[in-house]
Amino acid sequence: MLLTKDNLLRFVKQKKYVIPSDVSSEFETSTMIASAALSELAKDGTVKITHLKLSSSPYYYDQLQKESIQELAEKHFSGHDLALYKKIKESQILNSNSLAAAEQLSTVKIRDFAIPLEIDSEGKKLNFWVWYLRDLNETKKQIKEFLIGDKQTTSKKEEVKIQKEIQKSVPEERKSYVEQKKMNQQKSQSSQRENASEVKQQIPTRTVPQFQGEEIQEEPEDKVQNFIEHYLKSNYLKVEEKDKLENGVFYSAILKINKITLHFDCRYFSKKPQETDIIKFYTSSMNPKLVFVENAPKKLFKLAENLENLELVNI
Repeated sequence: MLLTKDNLLRFVKQKKYVIPSDVSSEFETSTMIASAALSELAKDGTVKITHLKLSSSPYYYDQLQKESIQELAEKHFSGHDLALYKKIKESQILNSNSLAAAEQLSTVKIRDFAIPLEIDSEGKKLNFWVWYLRDLNETKKQIKEFLIGDKQTTSKKEEVKIQKEIQKSVPEERKSYVEQKKMNQQKSQSSQRENASEVKQQIPTRTVPQFQGEEIQEEPEDKVQNFIEHYLKSNYLKVEEKDKLENGVFYSAILKINKITLHFDCRYFSKKPQETDIIKFYTSSMNPKLVFVENAPKKLFKLAENLENLELVNI
């Protein structure tokens, strides 16, 4: 079967949710191209991507069949994660600040099934988690109506549910575990960037015979650029844009397969990057990524294995 947007979307609708390896098997293509094609559908908004992953791969699902990904919860969750999943599914609304520490940890895991909701009430902020299939705007409206005492438009069942969650103790201004963890990670990444030493990789020059016995030296930079451009060309990637950066080069490339145009972001690091540099580039867009590094250390290969849609090429 030809890999076109229509065929791919039809396949996703039929399966309800897929991972790139499912697509690569069905359309007889590579996993990387399958991932890129699914990312294109995600950009169009026709499919959604889960936070939940199988190894390093997220699931791509039909946005009109959101209820289908509940099957994944039973497969992937256990312990506190499964308990919180069942709790939010049953209650529909949970007061964030009333969750125990273990439950706060699990909110990161169940993000596909719980949507955060913040409401201002008399100068205080109330934070809730709302079941992902529940209408968020309607829920917000119901909570506000209850808070101001207008219960006429709120059903008795919803009134009891909302009252139960609002009346739970709301501690004075404190950051949730997730917020604190995020702040600590940002501080750590900033510190790594400041302390990272710049190691300049020396590339030996080679001589190229010329007319009348003369010799010239090929510049190290030219050698690297020739390698990268040959690599892209051999993989049928056409360079659309090339920008020289302070510590390398950025390439914007495209790959055309039948009626699908896949966009790739490619980056060459002239100085050995830190893990934070790779992650920063990885999160810069939804496009698949190619990273070129000279004598790349093992830790970067290990990082690349855990990042979907990113391939590390050693020069």
